[in-house]
Amino acid sequence: MTAVTNDILKQAVLDKSAMRLISRGGVSSTHAAKPLQWSEAPGPEGLWVHLHEDDETTIAQFGSSLPEVNVSFAVNQVRYEFDSSLVSRNRRFWLNDSVMFDALLIAAPADVRLVQERRHPRFSVSEGSGVTGQLIRLEKAKSGSAPGADALVPVDGKMQDLSLSGAGFVCAPDRAMLAASRGERLACVVDFRGTKLVLVASLVRATSVSTRAMRVGVDFTRHENEKSMTGKLATLANVVQELERQESLRRR
Repeated sequence: MTAVTNDILKQAVLDKSAMRLISRGGVSSTHAAKPLQWSEAPGPEGLWVHLHEDDETTIAQFGSSLPEVNVSFAVNQVRYEFDSSLVSRNRRFWLNDSVMFDALLIAAPADVRLVQERRHPRFSVSEGSGVTGQLIRLEKAKSGSAPGADALVPVDGKMQDLSLSGAGFVCAPDRAMLAASRGERLACVVDFRGTKLVLVASLVRATSVSTRAMRVGVDFTRHENEKSMTGKLATLANVVQELERQESLRRR
């Protein structure tokens, strides 16, 4: 599990984010869950939750079958989901000295995904995919500076996913990006095995997930990209197609 995933889940506990838990064992069922505590030691790492709308019988069935689950929730108005499985049940889980719950422990997930809310599906950019990305923002020159003194500033981060219409990044905290308005103009440089593709992009969101990381989502400005380079979007389509192929192989 990555540090970013850890931070997002801990923030969900702090925010008391409402969660939706879907059981994958036997007949699929959906349940409302309340995050209680992130557990690191002793014992398995994971997330303790309480199914506050279910009766004791239902929770007992979960505790005995320990099914695989899909969990979705929101942090800072951004929706996430992850797949995992139940590890154990604690009928007397003491949250503090005076509050006790009938709780279930969900195993720490390998990753947490952004829920798709996009025009095109986005595909994961893994370490060995051959694809990397760089965001660049325009820093306006101070009043009184010479003409053309605007600076192109790379944003310290890593591309997480890519589609025909946009991309997602995990970046080091950047005050200018966090303060930027939706729609602010950016550049996104996609590098596919040494071939660079520069795309005009606009900011969709920049959201802090911890003191160490923020998530940035951008949309590609189709009209301007078509004007700036013939075949640019066709090249992007080839890169996305390769990521889709890699994802299908991982699922086999």
